[in-house]
Amino acid sequence: MTKHLDRLKDLLVAETELARALLVVVENKQEALLHTDGERLNAAVERERTLLKATNDLERERATALTTVAAGLGGEQKNVGTVTLAELAARLDPNEAARIRELGQSLKAVIGRIQERNHQNRILLESSSRFVRNTLRILTGDFGHQLVDQRI
Repeated sequence: MTKHLDRLKDLLVAETELARALLVVVENKQEALLHTDGERLNAAVERERTLLKATNDLERERATALTTVAAGLGGEQKNVGTVTLAELAARLDPNEAARIRELGQSLKAVIGRIQERNHQNRILLESSSRFVRNTLRILTGDFGHQLVDQRI
């Protein structure tokens, strides 16, 4: 059981490191958006895809390791496949529980920062899209509101 728990901790560390790398890429993507650097944006998106695939693979591995550790602990189980890190930590000795909680919180914090940046990027993209649509409407004469007050 100890080797499975150690594997789970190693996976949490690896997933956190990967999430940090993804955060850097998301931040680079934001910089590229702000500076309208298409080449840098394309590179960031490609790197993001690679990291997301690796993250997905690690997440599946972590879920399997979590299930294995939970099954090894025995006790009352609703469904081993739905055990969370917090529930697992509650069933471990205090030292191991503290480490699992720390690793889980670290991963959660990085993921929160990624989500925050992605939200900001979405706002930037929506704003850019509105600007382009409005500019095209003005250039093509396809707009429904007056641009200049005629009463002047």
